[in-house]
Amino acid sequence: MFAHAAAVGLISISWFSSLAFLRVFLAVYKASVEEFFTRLKEPVHKAAGQTAGGYFHGGSIGKLCLIYGGFVMLSVAIPNSLGGRSASSVPGGIMVATGYFLVHFYRRRDQRHQQEIEAAGLLAAPASASAR
Repeated sequence: MFAHAAAVGLISISWFSSLAFLRVFLAVYKASVEEFFTRLKEPVHKAAGQTAGGYFHGGSIGKLCLIYGGFVMLSVAIPNSLGGRSASSVPGGIMVATGYFLVHFYRRRDQRHQQEIEAAGLLAAPASASAR
């Protein structure tokens, strides 16, 4: 019984003594949060020649969906009832369709982006040639 009272007393003392350090850690934490939000408000500047890398992410996710969806659809080969086979082919088909959509969408977007860059480059070339 005495051990319980001693444990409660020791825990209480350590709890209240840690509150003294809490003020120091709160000040440090608040400073780091303020610095984070200050940096968050600053715009991100691209380096010269850097393009948007959206195709890489979207295309990669699309390819992974194609691979995983195809693998899930392969489970149709497992001997099972028609309901069991459709339970694996429908989600696999949805994944394959999503992957196909992502790959196609980001590939077209990347081609349009390249055409815009080329068009901007072609339009800028005569202007600099006429300035000579």
